[in-house]
Amino acid sequence: LQVANALLQEEIAQRKRAEEEIRALARFPSENPHPVLRLDSQGRILFANAAGIPLLRQWGGTVGGQAPAPWPAAVRDALANQSGTTTELACEDRTYAVFVVPISEAEYVNLYMTDITDRVRAEASLRESREDLAHAQAVAHIGSWRLNLRRNELSWSEENWQIFGVAKGTALTYETFLGAVHPADRDYVHEKWSAALQGAPYDIEHRIVADGVVKWVRERAELEFDSDGNLLGGFGTTQDITARKEAEAALQQLNTELEQRVSDRTAALAQAVQTLERQAAQLRSLTGELTRAEQRERRRLADVLHDELQQLLVATRLRAHMLGRTEDAATRQASQEIVELMEEALAATRSLTGELSPPALQNGSLLPALEWLARWIREKHHLTVHLTPPAVPLPRVPGDTAILLYQAIRECLLNTVKYARVDAADVTVTRDTEGLTLTISDAGVGFDPRNLRVAGGTEGGFGLLGIRERLELVGGRLEIASAPREGSRFVLTVPLPVVPAEGMAPRPPVAPRGEVQRASPAAPRLRVLVVDDRALVRRGFATLLAGEPDLTVVGEAANGQMAIELTRQLAPDVILMDISMPVLNGIEATRTIHAEFAGIRVIGLSMFEEPEQPEAMRQAGAVGYLSKNDSVEALLAAIRGGGAPVA
Repeated sequence: LQVANALLQEEIAQRKRAEEEIRALARFPSENPHPVLRLDSQGRILFANAAGIPLLRQWGGTVGGQAPAPWPAAVRDALANQSGTTTELACEDRTYAVFVVPISEAEYVNLYMTDITDRVRAEASLRESREDLAHAQAVAHIGSWRLNLRRNELSWSEENWQIFGVAKGTALTYETFLGAVHPADRDYVHEKWSAALQGAPYDIEHRIVADGVVKWVRERAELEFDSDGNLLGGFGTTQDITARKEAEAALQQLNTELEQRVSDRTAALAQAVQTLERQAAQLRSLTGELTRAEQRERRRLADVLHDELQQLLVATRLRAHMLGRTEDAATRQASQEIVELMEEALAATRSLTGELSPPALQNGSLLPALEWLARWIREKHHLTVHLTPPAVPLPRVPGDTAILLYQAIRECLLNTVKYARVDAADVTVTRDTEGLTLTISDAGVGFDPRNLRVAGGTEGGFGLLGIRERLELVGGRLEIASAPREGSRFVLTVPLPVVPAEGMAPRPPVAPRGEVQRASPAAPRLRVLVVDDRALVRRGFATLLAGEPDLTVVGEAANGQMAIELTRQLAPDVILMDISMPVLNGIEATRTIHAEFAGIRVIGLSMFEEPEQPEAMRQAGAVGYLSKNDSVEALLAAIRGGGAPVA
């Protein structure tokens, strides 16, 4: 409507300009670009300029001829009334405004015409737009209103009358409008309208009562103010949103019912989930306890082998070696045979100990345990395992998870040994934000994963499906990709908590560096301190060393803490340091002793031969490392300083 009003005002302005042009050209009709005709009181055509010729053709006349009706009557009326008139006339495809101007003294009239075709078309378009707007408002149930304070006019569209149920033609006032508003909403509407008069936006929804029926409407308005903030007028719309509000109410009711149903169902599901989670937690707990119980039993047996049988075998080997120090050849031969048998027995028990419970796994370190497993698989089953560690430091793996992963990888590798018919396999360890992933792959004969047994596995294992079930109980998974003649690939994934990275245990406080008081240069013997938690082994080493003319055993210690205290008291030259001991292990004891007495040579001893232990002793400050299974000659050479240093 605003656009149409603007067009109409422009046309009116053009019409005024045309009238002024006509007055300016009235004195020179022949020069007027618009049609100009002159008719006398009888309706005869006295004159027509060039622009008027098309009109003469349309009339079928010429200058001097008679003008068609109703022009003669119009001329007489104009002369009689001595006043001009205005009318419209169509010529060909154009429309003209005709100004009838009487010239009384000459008894004729001039017809001045101006082309108003564009205005007529605009007016027709405007009428059509208004009709379309009225129809659209009726269809959309949207009415409109216009306020003009300069003219003191308030107009409503047809649909606005229909929405409010007010008889058309009723005097429109603010009170009329407010009286149609629902009583419960009047204060709200009045407050919003008052705010709009101060410049606030006006876009509200409220109820009205039309013909006794409650309706919902949405009202929007844009008010116009002058530069001083005075209201000039405004334009607004009223939309009947009753159907929408009823639909919203129905939808809200439905949502409420659905929410209640969902709430009831959710509560039931939550209870079921809690029950399942409780059962899953119990299963995880039982699985963890089963794994821990199995590992405890394995470790108990390994401890028995290590702490009892192996120590007895070491002590027996040392005794047998002592018996060989005789002049009797038969006794020496028997002693050597006993020593060799003891060494074979030690090797067998050491291998069995590692199979039962790898030493690295006892410390909670997964990677060293996998390195030990790779060596054991190669030595026992002739399968070369290429182990690829992660590119980033591996966090410390919780004990139960480390044991489960170790057993799972062992099971997969033993499957490779038994079925793949290859001599090599790959184990890759990767770490990402989701946790830890271990991939075991080979290029063997492969298999169809659908043929996996439901239970059971290799000897000492629990089967691939058993691996999958146990991993799922701790939040992990096992993915198997294999096909006949296409190799196999096992991917184990477990989530890991955020825990410190694998590393050394915290160091004990280091005492201030001191001076070791050496024996006088005249003393030829090396002073040796023997440290081992097994008394029988300590006595065996002490007895063996006592028979050497250049060695003196100055003391014995049963753990690392005692070794530190005796070192401070006795200042030995050499310390034979067992690694696995209670209270304080040999690695930490060596670290403390080396920090205080850098000149004392520490030689590490252990029943195990894993490469990580010599490295740990070297970092702690040891100069040598021997297995208790090494020969007596190697031990004596290391004490005297001629043995190989720590690798």
